[in-house]
Amino acid sequence: MPQLLNWLFVVRHDYRTPLNTMRARIILPFSSGAGLLLLIMNILFLVGLVSQRTERMKAYVLIMFPIAWIIAFVTSYLIQNGHLFVGMLNLGVLLAAYTVSDVLLAGTMTTGIIFPMLIIYASLAFGRRGAIFAYSYVLAALVVMLLIRAEGRLGTEPIDELSTIVFFSGSNITITSLMLWLFAGSLETTLSQVHRVISQTRATSMTGQTISRILNLDELLTETVDLIRERFAFYHVQIFIVDEAHGYANLAASTGEQGRTLLSQGFQVAIGPRTVVGESISAEDMRYVPDITKTAYRHPDVLANTRAVLVLPLVVGDEVIGALDVQSTRPNAFTEEDIETLSVMANQVSQAIHNARLFESQQRNLLQNRRLFLESETNLREIERLNRQLTGESWQEYVNERGHEQFGVKITGDNIERGALAWTPAMLQAAERRRVVTQKNDDEQVMALPITIRGEPVGAIEVQLADTHNPTEVRNLLQAVTERLAFSLENARLFEQAQLAAERELQINRITAQLQGLTTIEDVLTTAVETLGQVLEAKQGAIRLVARDIIPAEPDTPTPPRQDDALSDVRKTTETDMPSLDGDL
Repeated sequence: MPQLLNWLFVVRHDYRTPLNTMRARIILPFSSGAGLLLLIMNILFLVGLVSQRTERMKAYVLIMFPIAWIIAFVTSYLIQNGHLFVGMLNLGVLLAAYTVSDVLLAGTMTTGIIFPMLIIYASLAFGRRGAIFAYSYVLAALVVMLLIRAEGRLGTEPIDELSTIVFFSGSNITITSLMLWLFAGSLETTLSQVHRVISQTRATSMTGQTISRILNLDELLTETVDLIRERFAFYHVQIFIVDEAHGYANLAASTGEQGRTLLSQGFQVAIGPRTVVGESISAEDMRYVPDITKTAYRHPDVLANTRAVLVLPLVVGDEVIGALDVQSTRPNAFTEEDIETLSVMANQVSQAIHNARLFESQQRNLLQNRRLFLESETNLREIERLNRQLTGESWQEYVNERGHEQFGVKITGDNIERGALAWTPAMLQAAERRRVVTQKNDDEQVMALPITIRGEPVGAIEVQLADTHNPTEVRNLLQAVTERLAFSLENARLFEQAQLAAERELQINRITAQLQGLTTIEDVLTTAVETLGQVLEAKQGAIRLVARDIIPAEPDTPTPPRQDDALSDVRKTTETDMPSLDGDL
C-alpha cells in the first residue's frame, strides 16, 4: 500500500526543467486524487443503485464515473513515465468534457465549481495560453448554456435569472482568468530564468571540471572555447593571450570556421581602446557592447554577423594574462545572469591556464633535471671506467716493477708456497667472468672467486672443500673475505707507492740542497752527475750543455741570431769507476 500511494502522489521521472517539474508535482496528485475520489464515488453509487434506479444515476455510475477515474489514472501513468504534455492534455479534456456532460445529463449550471477549476488547471498546466483557451471555452459554454435554457431545453429557471447568473459568473470568471493569466506569466518567466541560471551553473560546473583536468595549454584553450560555445549556446567564443611585451593580445583559440581563418592569419589586437578586447585588457575590467555595429570598435570582417560582444579579462593574481571574448548574433543578448556566469567561467579559465603553465614549467624542469641526471650518470660511468682502467694499469705496473708476472700464496696442509703460482682453470674463469665459479670433483668441491678492485679483477682466490659443506654459506663467507682482501691489497699497494714517492722526494730534496751551495758551472755539473750516479746506481752518466745555434730550428721558424757570448762546444763528463751506462741523463 505505501508503494502504491508513493507511485500515485510522488513524481519519479526526472524532468529537466523546473517548470515541468513543478507542473508534474501539481498535476500528479491532482489526477491521482481525482481518480481515487471518483472510484470511491462510483463504488458508493453502485451500492445506492440497488435501491434507486434512475436513468441519470445509471448514466453516472455506468458511464461517467468509470471513464473519469480511468482517464485520471492514465494521466498519472503518463506523468510518471515522462509524457507530461499528453497527460496534462488528457486531464484537461476530461474536465472540459465533464462540464458539458454534467449540463446535458443533470441539466444544472456548474459554473461555481467546474469552470473555475478548469481555468485554474489550464493556467497551471499550460500557462498563459492555457488560461486564455480555458477562459474562451468557459465563456462560450456559458453563452451556449444560456441559449439552450432560453429555448426551454434545460432547466426551468426564468431567463432573467439565468442572464444574471451568466453575467456574474462570466465577470467572476473573467477576473479569475486575468489574475491567473498574470500569475501564470510571472511564474513562467521566473521559472525560465531559474532554469537558465541552473543550466548555466551546471554548464559552468561541468566546463570547469573538464578544463581543470587538461594540463596541455593548447588543448586546454581549444577545449575551453568549444565547451563554452556548445553549453552556453553562443555564436562565437575565443581566447586571447597577452604577449611577453604586453603590447598585443594574440588569438590563441577560436571556434568555428571563422576561428580557424583568424588563427591561420595569426590574428592579434593591440592593447588599447581601438578594440573591445584591447580595451578590456588595458582597463583590466569587463567590457560589454550591446551592438558593436553601432560603435567605432574595430572588428574582424569574418565575424560580420556579430552584434553583442562580451569580453572578460583573464586575471591571475594581479596580472592580466588574456581575455575571454564571447559574441552573439542578437543585440542586447547578454543578461546580468549571463555576465555573472561568464565571469565565474573566466576565473576558472584563468586558473586552468595558470595551472597548465605551471605544469609545463615543471615538465621542462623535469626534463632538464632528467637530462642533467643522465649526463651525470654518463660522467659517473666514464669516471668508473677510468678508475677501473687506472686500477688495472696501476696493478699491472706494480707487478711489472717487481719483476714477477704473478704473486700468490698456496697452502696445502701445513705446506705454504709463496711466489709465482700457476693459474687454475677455475681461477681463470672466475677472473674472466667476474663471478663465482664452482666445480665438483668426486667428493670435493672447488670454489673460485675473483678479487676485484673498483670492478677490475686483479686476482682470484680458490678453495677446495669437502662436499659436505653448504655451498651457499661457503660462497657468502668467501665473498665477504674477498671484499676485505681486495680493500687491504689496494691499501697496501697505495702505501708502498706513497713510501716510494716519499723516498724519491727526499732524494730530490737532498740533491737540490747539494746543488744550491755551488757557485761554478763545473762544480754544479760534477756534483749533479755524481749524486745521480750514487742514487740510481748508474754505470755511467753524462751532462752536456749545447749552444742554441747547434740545435736545429723548427720548420717555418726563423733562426735566432748567433750569440757571441754563448757557450760553444762545452762538455764536461764525469765518469765513475762503474761500467759504462747505455744512455744519457
